[in-house]
Amino acid sequence: MEAYERLLCGLWLSGLRLGEALNLRWDDTSEAMSLHVDGRNSVFRIPGGTDKSKKARICPTVPDFVEFIAPMQEARGNVFPGIAGDVDHVSKRICKMGKKAGVWFDNGKAASAHDLRRSMATRWANLVSIFILKELMRHADISTTQKYYLGKDAAKATAFDAVQPPKTGGNVPKVSQSEVLPELKALFEQ
Repeated sequence: MEAYERLLCGLWLSGLRLGEALNLRWDDTSEAMSLHVDGRNSVFRIPGGTDKSKKARICPTVPDFVEFIAPMQEARGNVFPGIAGDVDHVSKRICKMGKKAGVWFDNGKAASAHDLRRSMATRWANLVSIFILKELMRHADISTTQKYYLGKDAAKATAFDAVQPPKTGGNVPKVSQSEVLPELKALFEQ
């Protein structure tokens, strides 16, 4: 799988911020967030000072992201390898992909990596409590989660809601890589 396809799908499924995704590692370090894949007990481990909250913590991840990323697991290294450049460079490249694919928002902005994060939250907003969604999004304050994903604002959160995963097995969205990648690739054809 091409590096940007893997990154875009990973962002869409995980709700990671772009900087978190680019620095996400399989192995524990004191300098970067890491992913521990263990079925239903899969988590992000965040050392203090490495994310927006600056707090050391363990946060849950969602099953569809784990299913997508687990087959690619390595003993160490970056979870999303092969992406050159810093966060600003990669962000601009993703926006260029969105422009080229014709994905625009009402405010005149092209689709961005953060829109993929918002899309994940919007999909999960109707499936879990606002308190669980806060943890999945790693928001420091529940008011942030409420502001963007509670009630009518959730419907306006992102244009990526058109790319809906099929739902099976109760309230947990089940997303297969073969179903998501063609739709994301169509959105971001290079």
